[in-house]
Amino acid sequence: MERLLDLGYGSCRLKDPDIRQVVNTALLFFNGERYKMDTFVIMPNHVHALFLPIPPFPLEQILHSWKSYTAHILCKELGCPAPVWQEENWDTLMRSHKQFLRFRHYCRRNPEKAKLLEGSYSLWSEVELQARRL
Repeated sequence: MERLLDLGYGSCRLKDPDIRQVVNTALLFFNGERYKMDTFVIMPNHVHALFLPIPPFPLEQILHSWKSYTAHILCKELGCPAPVWQEENWDTLMRSHKQFLRFRHYCRRNPEKAKLLEGSYSLWSEVELQARRL
């Protein structure tokens, strides 16, 4: 599946900067209130997000909120045909700090692995933001 995504199969709506900006804004909207975002990458045909839900907000509610809001905006304002997102989610429970760091690295390297050109994806990382503030 990862290989097919990296090859650009499926809808690549997220390659459009305006569409990516809608998703970017949604992913950060409740950061610090409902979840703590660590890293995300918006690829042309999928999104990876590494975050920690903040109780009492369950993972399913957070994902539904992102998908529902962005689908509404994309369909209404940008004319994207529905459905925008797949119904299922592919989530992974991080069981150790080592696994967490490996997934963070995977997210940050995913555009390079897929040989994407600058401007065809969006990468956000709390670690990089903190480093820039120093």
